Amino acid sequence: MRKKRTKPKKQNSPLVVGLVCLGLVFGAGMYFTRKPIAKESLPSKSQTITPTGLTDEDILNLPEAKRFALAKPLNRGIADIRIRRYQKSVKKNPKKPDNWVLLGHSWVRKARWTNDEGYYFFADACAKVALKIVPDFGPALNLRALVLFNSHEFDKAIQMAKKAITEDDKDPMAWGTISDAYLEQGKYKQAETAVQKMMDIKPNLPSYSRASYLLWLRGELKGAAKSMEEAF
Repeated sequence: MRKKRTKPKKQNSPLVVGLVCLGLVFGAGMYFTRKPIAKESLPSKSQTITPTGLTDEDILNLPEAKRFALAKPLNRGIADIRIRRYQKSVKKNPKKPDNWVLLGHSWVRKARWTNDEGYYFFADACAKVALKIVPDFGPALNLRALVLFNSHEFDKAIQMAKKAITEDDKDPMAWGTISDAYLEQGKYKQAETAVQKMMDIKPNLPSYSRASYLLWLRGELKGAAKSMEEAF
């Protein structure tokens, strides 16, 4: 009996593989550069501060809180569920600036998912409330910088992020926002310096993806691919 011939399996050419890898690098770089990871900015337990001087009623009656931060979400999506959850938290313990920052990041997610920049006003209101409770509260400064960046006010975003760095020079999100803003302005050297600071502090996916994208822009494709490999 004749043996049935089997067709040899097609192998992807190095060019195709390279293009796929480049696409992944470019996509990840664009995603993480345009949208900094909010998780980086969330306050840790060590950053939690119990303020004094304002009563719960004073805080909840602040114009920013009443008009924007505590506005009722109209839909029932994931972002809206998170907003309601953190609104309950701030009402229960309004003196914790951390809760206001978490609520602010929920409004940022709402703005991104709905592509409605108006919600950044709500996020900024949360940051303002937190800063009235604890002036120069790092996570709140970060939140304001993020809002300014997404509002295309890059110079102001850099200034706000630098202010956060004066409070904590090992703040990875602040360095990430600075890098992103410089990149938007075409100031690549300053962006690279900020990314390097970010990587030195926290070598993770957000920092490596930014570095990868900057390398890709310089035409260093191997370095960009390697940087993405190290991210994972």
